[in-house]
Amino acid sequence: GAIGSTLFQTYVEIEDGFSEYWGFDRVDYASNLVGAWYPVLQHHVPILKEFQFRFSYYPKNPGGPSAIPGQTKTLLDDYEGQTIWLTVTPRGLLPESATWWPEFLGIAVGVSVRDNVSPDRYLTWYLALDLDMRKIIPQHTWFLKTLSEALNFIHFPMPAVRFAPGVIWYGLYF
Repeated sequence: GAIGSTLFQTYVEIEDGFSEYWGFDRVDYASNLVGAWYPVLQHHVPILKEFQFRFSYYPKNPGGPSAIPGQTKTLLDDYEGQTIWLTVTPRGLLPESATWWPEFLGIAVGVSVRDNVSPDRYLTWYLALDLDMRKIIPQHTWFLKTLSEALNFIHFPMPAVRFAPGVIWYGLYF
């Protein structure tokens, strides 16, 4: 899986490098590599299973213009609507006697881009609670285990605070 993802994402980034609108992006390519190889690292370094990447999406300008003239935004190219999260599940890192922290509750740091088609683009940073679906959904069957693993890639709406730029509290942040 990691090799296939790396090959495909390398192809896409090289193709972007020849595009009139996009261009090769080192940071984007590095993110692609982390996304492809992080599960392999988690398999070989078990403590990394307590650190999960998640994704959330709430359209900022649904159907609005994309960076490419004549196209409209979709989930895949509405970068302003996307937030990428790194969630830590503290219970897995604390001693077994620390039963005061719920095992299904995590803490996430998220990042989004704003004004991405202008030279004045900037990042917004969030801190939020997060849910570990592997601890919420019972693991009695292969289907439920697969479902919980798949849902664990999604950051569900939870209370959050944007801490940069400026501070804004959200009852629920998507």
